[in-house]
Amino acid sequence: HRRAFRPREPRCASPALASDAIGARGRSVWVAEEGDFLVGRNPTWFKSFIWAEVLLQVPACLVLAYGWATEREWVRMPSIMYSVHVLTTMIPILTTLIVDGAGANPPPSTMCLRMYSVWVALPLLVLSRCLFSGATLFPKEKEE
Repeated sequence: HRRAFRPREPRCASPALASDAIGARGRSVWVAEEGDFLVGRNPTWFKSFIWAEVLLQVPACLVLAYGWATEREWVRMPSIMYSVHVLTTMIPILTTLIVDGAGANPPPSTMCLRMYSVWVALPLLVLSRCLFSGATLFPKEKEE
């Protein structure tokens, strides 16, 4: 009788490594007090979103921060793409927290939902600025 091959991700490449900065105790306190069962259970689909955040969103944020800080017009399209990506990932996260959280013990707290909601509010602000700012994101003031 052969054992089935089950690949394991190396510890150094685990998204959970980021939570080690907080520590297992800090993470367990957050899960217990705020009801964030996604962090507690850490399902595969949630891990894939964490990887997307680490590999795509963090580098994009650095480039976008430069573009916004230096008022570069090229930042519009990458900002739209970033915002839509983040908003798309938040749909299953918030749906799971709200729908599945109703039966969880403890259910996600208001604080937990507010923490995740930041990742809806900020992309919506960026997206609205990019879509409704007119021909230019950074209008130059007229000198008199």
